[in-house]
Amino acid sequence: MAATLATARVFDAFLGDPSRAFYYGHTYCGNPLGAAVAREVLAIYRDEAILSRAAPKAARIEGAFRAMASIPGVARARAIGMIGALDLASRPSYLGDSGARAMAEARRLGAYLRPLGDVVYVAPPLNIPDADLDELLAIVRASVLFALGEA
Repeated sequence: MAATLATARVFDAFLGDPSRAFYYGHTYCGNPLGAAVAREVLAIYRDEAILSRAAPKAARIEGAFRAMASIPGVARARAIGMIGALDLASRPSYLGDSGARAMAEARRLGAYLRPLGDVVYVAPPLNIPDADLDELLAIVRASVLFALGEA
């Protein structure tokens, strides 16, 4: 399930002649099974107050990534919401290997990280248990230290 949001100005750009149409969709978009699953997920979000419970987790991710900014070799740290990212090179490249080194160490420690070249990031589920989030953040730190030769 997906939604496309646009300002009125952008929306208006697609009005008129069919050649200006914004063609968006997937083969299974809006099918009954997918819609039923999406509806149940939304009910869980409501019933378990997922979004309000995610805010403190996001703050912990931001704090952990801010702290990792001081690790020698970390060129840039950032976080927004439940996503945190670290550049492990001053000019990160998709072809760099520092993220792969961090990923290998993280797997050894029990977590899976998917790096983007020299960038390590996390995007845990909004409902990750606090203890699991703490463990994940500790593994990210240890893995980055290892990848940068600081461990």
